[in-house]
Amino acid sequence: MKGSESMKNMTESEYRQLVEEYSDMVTRLCVVHTGNFSDAEDCYQNVFFKLFKQMKKGSLPNPKAWLIRVLSTNAGVFCGIV
Repeated sequence: MKGSESMKNMTESEYRQLVEEYSDMVTRLCVVHTGNFSDAEDCYQNVFFKLFKQMKKGSLPNPKAWLIRVLSTNAGVFCGIV
């Protein structure tokens, strides 16, 4: 799915495609931020839940950059550090 397409009309299949495409990257970043795989799983779920909420709001020009930015700026909250 191209980032310039509207996410409001994103199907479940298209959302799953984004999750599949970026799953490994998000997992690695979550492990780096948390230091362990158990906490990284919670972090991972939080990141993709936020993606799900964002898709209801509208467009997402660059999903990869958005995921990295969201994880980086919210790592403490998402990863249970704060």
